[in-house]
Amino acid sequence: MVLQDLIEFGVMPEFMGRIHRIVNLQPMTLDDYYRIIDSGCGPVRHVQEQYGVEIRMTECRRRGLAEDAFRSGLGIRGMENRIR
Repeated sequence: MVLQDLIEFGVMPEFMGRIHRIVNLQPMTLDDYYRIIDSGCGPVRHVQEQYGVEIRMTECRRRGLAEDAFRSGLGIRGMENRIR
């Protein structure tokens, strides 16, 4: 996406000077969700810190959570709700 794309989409040209950076993002993959499960800022860690508990999951359960998040489109928040 370039500035002209935003203008054609309807963003007023006067606001374009306020946009510091435009970043194109790609949809998350199943592997992305799987890697995030146990990351330092992932849903398992967040729930553990929030409730003061230790969460242990089998590899199969981790993969299932990642697949659910990927297929449903509910993303990381949906995954975190399932963990709770």
